[in-house]
Amino acid sequence: MNFNTLRCKPGDLCLVIGGKHNSGKVVTTIRLATEEEIKEIKPKITDQPIWKVDTDLRWQYLPSGKIKDQPFIFDSRLLPINGLPEENEEQHPKEIPVS
Repeated sequence: MNFNTLRCKPGDLCLVIGGKHNSGKVVTTIRLATEEEIKEIKPKITDQPIWKVDTDLRWQYLPSGKIKDQPFIFDSRLLPINGLPEENEEQHPKEIPVS
């Protein structure tokens, strides 16, 4: 999989968007799920990348309604939270000159 097509990259802090059970949670991406893990998850949607994350998230399987918590989520359900830009000392000096 080409990482240029993904919303996230490993180590990103992300906000979970959409979904009934997980929306608003904050997770850290670890790595993309392996083929073996995807087979175990049994997602209905199989053409989207899935991340392994640092937190268990609720998956609801329809039509059975079975609910299972596991540390995986679709890339499309994540919004990376960008950190603050590096401070530029010329724009924001640590000491302000006194006139």
